[in-house]
Amino acid sequence: MRSTIGLPGVSERGATGGVALVAGAAPPISCRRDRDLSGRLELGPLPWPLLRSTAARHFLIMHPWKTLRRETVLQHSKYLTVENHTVQTPRGQVIADWSWTIAPDYVNVVAVTADGRYLCFREMKYGIADLALSIVGGYLEPGEEPAAAARRELREETGHEADDWTPLGAYRIDANHSACTAHFFLARGARGVAARNSGDLEEQELLLLTRDEVRRALLAGEFKCLPWTGALALALLRG
Repeated sequence: MRSTIGLPGVSERGATGGVALVAGAAPPISCRRDRDLSGRLELGPLPWPLLRSTAARHFLIMHPWKTLRRETVLQHSKYLTVENHTVQTPRGQVIADWSWTIAPDYVNVVAVTADGRYLCFREMKYGIADLALSIVGGYLEPGEEPAAAARRELREETGHEADDWTPLGAYRIDANHSACTAHFFLARGARGVAARNSGDLEEQELLLLTRDEVRRALLAGEFKCLPWTGALALALLRG
């Protein structure tokens, strides 16, 4: 059974029972509520943008979980705290042993020179235990803004600065068990201004890769850490 839902500012379309919403330059997308044979409610495609449109707010009435209690299990260092949380789901279920890790937020920077070369590293990472390609990145200092950390890390790790900066978004590293957020940036027009002074423990080789070399390395899985891959993919989508 299909039912049509009336939404403010949204018009019905045709005999399908669906509704459509035009958001910005995005094409109209039908939005339906369908019930399968078991009676469960199935949502059809939602209009763009998926999380902020009028139709999305109408359909997706969801509530956050509640933290009822938290205790520190391990205070290892400034890089790692482990907690145990007691949480309650929106349906009232209480879970008493929800693990939670806290690590500093960090930045990753996709830096591109004026002639279109991408600043990358070839290095050996302890957690990967193999050679990998990587990009600029590092933890935020206490009280430091992400954009400032991105500029600092670019200069420290590569000796470069850039004037054209584009934020590529902030992303939780683990959607359920971590408080760490990665901030991605695209820095265009990077130019060398100083010697490198990163203080990193890993052996590194600084590379200048073409856009096609970066694309092929991504597809080959040579950027072996998910945040590096995500930041580069977003930067390539920006053009």
